[in-house]
Amino acid sequence: YGIFALGDKTYKDTYCFGGKKFDYLLSNLGFNRIGKIKLNDAGDEMLPEETAVKWIDEWLSLYEKIK
Repeated sequence: YGIFALGDKTYKDTYCFGGKKFDYLLSNLGFNRIGKIKLNDAGDEMLPEETAVKWIDEWLSLYEKIK
């Protein structure tokens, strides 16, 4: 699995918490993450949609290597 987490760095205690929580739950269920979690800050210059397209291309390349 791969995770693209959305958050806002101004909320340090809960930054990308949903994505981090899913990662924790999936890994405890025995699933294997491919690559790193992408933590996307709402304050970044690029829109999340644009960042996600780049991330998914990189993630798919990693997936193809282990397939």
